[in-house]
Amino acid sequence: MSDEAKTEIIILDKVIVPAILFGGKSEDGKDPLEDLLVKFEGHARDQLADIETYNITTPKGRKEIASLAYQAGRTKNTLDTMGKDLNEERRKAITAVNEDRNRATARLQALQDEIRKPLTDFEDAEKERVAAHEEAHALLTTLGKFDFTPTVSDISDRISDADNLYKDRDWEEFASIAKGEYVEVSESLDKRLVDQKKHDDDQAELERLRKETEERETKEREDRIAHEAAEQATKDAEEAAKVEAKAAADKAQAEKDEIERKAKEEREAAEQRAEQAEADKKEAEAATKRAAEEERQRIDAERQAEEEAAKKREDNKRHNAKINNAALSALAKIGLSEADSKKVVQAIAKREIPNVTISY
Repeated sequence: MSDEAKTEIIILDKVIVPAILFGGKSEDGKDPLEDLLVKFEGHARDQLADIETYNITTPKGRKEIASLAYQAGRTKNTLDTMGKDLNEERRKAITAVNEDRNRATARLQALQDEIRKPLTDFEDAEKERVAAHEEAHALLTTLGKFDFTPTVSDISDRISDADNLYKDRDWEEFASIAKGEYVEVSESLDKRLVDQKKHDDDQAELERLRKETEERETKEREDRIAHEAAEQATKDAEEAAKVEAKAAADKAQAEKDEIERKAKEEREAAEQRAEQAEADKKEAEAATKRAAEEERQRIDAERQAEEEAAKKREDNKRHNAKINNAALSALAKIGLSEADSKKVVQAIAKREIPNVTISY
């Protein structure tokens, strides 16, 4: 027999089982507690009506009312205590059930984990494998992008890195995606390498032309300085001659009577020096003219060289156009449209198609 069956009370000569009274139903579907309360209330009120001296002003009346109230209070406490005891018994039962539930859950969860471990290990390994492929794919994509201006060496290194990353890895089910990305990255890097090399060549040519211009301007400046020096020398000679002639004239005038002969000789000497100065002036002018003529000849030679180079470039352009047109015609004969033919010829000319060139 359970603890609930042993716990019984008698109210109004009726045996009450707590388990049925609290939260239970009688056989006829009625609420046992409500039925008990209704009967007890009726009994108490009947007793209260039978009190002969129902007079609150008399000791007997107050005693009987107090007795009846005490009985109601005692019944209330009895029912409350019975309910508490029942709750405690049920709480212990619930605790035991929960302990069993927890033990069963822990054991069966451990068994579930043990059974599923091979599958879990496989799924974890699969996640790592896929993540490694995705990481490699992301790296392959970034190799085609630069956040700085790369050199030819930088681009060549990226091309090598892309080749190694793609060719040294088994891409498994990602092979198709990786191949497409590798082709796209490779083509992008190859084109950038060609463009960078052309840019470097253009910069080198510009530097060469700058140096040539600087050297030409330096020579022109030196020639101008030499010409100005020659002119200054002529002026200095003329001025010196004038000063010397005046001094000689003054001296001759002062010593005319005494040094006629010496004055004549001095005049003759002064005239000779003037003639020499004139000769020096003419020589300087001739030298200046010769320098100017040489400069004119040099400029004419440069202009002629530039004209010949321009003509050569034009001839090469017509020659290349002729070869390109021949290639276009050949491509048209095999069924390519004019636009596609031009794209193919341009791509070959720019060396965008590996291992294919046009011989000019």
